[in-house]
Amino acid sequence: MIKFFQKNYFLLLLPLLINLVNNFNLKKIVINNIGFYDIASSLMLFLFFFLIGYCFKLVFNDMTITFGIITYILSFFIFESFALFFYTSANLTLSFIVVNLLWLTFYIFYLEEKRMVFYVLVSFFLMRYFNTSNFEMMSLNTNLIGDVHDVFFPNTQMIYETSYKISVINSPTMQGYPQFMSYIDSFLYKLAYDKDKYDFIISNSLVFFWLNLLLFTELRTSKKSRFFIAALFIILLINSRWLEFLFISSLMSERIAGYLLAGILVTLFKIRKTQSNQLYFIFFILSFIYITKQFFSIIVLILFFIFLISSKYRKYSPLILSAFALQEIAYSTYFINAKKNYHTTQIDIPDTLQDLILFRDLNLSNITEIMKNLISDKPFTYLLLITIGLSCLKLITGKLSYEVKIYILITILNLLFIFLLYVSAWRNMELESPIRYIYSFLIFYLLLISNSVSDDENLK
Repeated sequence: MIKFFQKNYFLLLLPLLINLVNNFNLKKIVINNIGFYDIASSLMLFLFFFLIGYCFKLVFNDMTITFGIITYILSFFIFESFALFFYTSANLTLSFIVVNLLWLTFYIFYLEEKRMVFYVLVSFFLMRYFNTSNFEMMSLNTNLIGDVHDVFFPNTQMIYETSYKISVINSPTMQGYPQFMSYIDSFLYKLAYDKDKYDFIISNSLVFFWLNLLLFTELRTSKKSRFFIAALFIILLINSRWLEFLFISSLMSERIAGYLLAGILVTLFKIRKTQSNQLYFIFFILSFIYITKQFFSIIVLILFFIFLISSKYRKYSPLILSAFALQEIAYSTYFINAKKNYHTTQIDIPDTLQDLILFRDLNLSNITEIMKNLISDKPFTYLLLITIGLSCLKLITGKLSYEVKIYILITILNLLFIFLLYVSAWRNMELESPIRYIYSFLIFYLLLISNSVSDDENLK
C-alpha cells in the first residue's frame, strides 16, 4: 500500500478534480474580477522579478532566483528603515530611486553577463509602457472588503501617498498594526505603475501566484513531485474562492508572508556549504519575517533558538534577531510617538499564561468551532489530510531530513498558537479569522507534500 501511494500519488489530485468539475457544473467557480489585462500585467511584473532574481543567482551561484527576488523586494524597506535614522523625511520615492540605482550599480560591476542588465531595463520599461497604456483596462480597487478595506488598503495608501513613517505614526486604523506588508504592496504599485494616487490593482497581487510557482521549481525535490505540488496549488486556488481571494486577488497579507518565509528557508536548506558567508546574509533577511504577521513573529523567534542549538547554523542564528533589534531601536527613535505591537497590547500576557497553565477561563469549545469552519472548506481540509498522511508515510519509510522537520515544526506551531490564543485571550472573538491564520501556511503544507512524495535519493 505504501509503495503504491509513493508511485501513484498523482491519483491524490482526483478528488480535487472531481470537486472542481462539480463546482463548474454548479457555477461556483468565480474568479474575483481578474481580467486579461491584469494577467498580462502580472506576467510582465513577474518577468521583471525573474530577471532580477536570475541576475542575483548569476552573482551568487548557491542562491536561488526566488531569494534574489525576495532580497530585491525587501531591500527598499531595509534601506528606508535605516535611512530614517539620518533623514526623517525619507519616503518610498526616495528609497525607490536610491535602491534601484544601487542594484543597477551592483549588477554592472559584479555581473559577468552585462547584457542581463539591458534585459532587466527593457523588461522594466516595457512593463511600465504596458501598464500606462492600459491602466483604465485594469481591475481597479476591487475586493476591498473586510480587513482589506479596514486595514490593508488605508495603510498601503498612506505609505504610498505620504511615507512609511507618517503612516506608522498616524495610522488611519489600528495604530501599532504591522505595516511591513503594506509597505511591500505600496512598493509593488510604485514599481509597476508609479501613479500620483494609490489604487489597488489585482495584477500586483496576482504576481505572487507566478512567484510561488517559480519557488516550486527551485525545490530540492524530484521534478515529478515539484510538478505535482504546482498542479495541487493551482487546483486548490481554483477550487476555493476564499483561497483565491487570499492568495491572488486581494491585499490580504497571507500571500506575501508565506511566500517570503518559504522562499528564504528553501534557499537556506539548499546551500550545501555550511561555512558559506552567504548564510549570514540569508539569516539577516530571514529576520524580517519577524515583522510580517503575529504568528510568523513568534515562529521566527523560536527558529532562532532552534538554529542556535544546531552546530551547523549556530554562528549565523544571532542575525535572526536583526529586524527585532531594528524595530526596537526605531520605536525608541523616529517612531517614539507611535504605538507598537497592536496584537500584544490587546492581550494581558501574564494573565493569559496563567489561564493556560492553570487551565482556567478557557473556552475549549472554540477548538471544535474552528475545526467545523475549517472542514467547511473541503479542498483545504483534504490538503491537510494528505499532508498528514504523506508525512506519516515518509516517517515510516525513511528518515526525515532536518529541512522537513523544520517545516513540520512550523506548521504544528502555527496550529498550536491558533488554538491556544482562541481558547484563552481571544476566546470571545469571531472564529473566522483563525482559518485565515491556518491558510497563511498553505505553502508549507505543499513543501511537506513535495518532500514526502519525492523519489530523489539525494534528499535523504
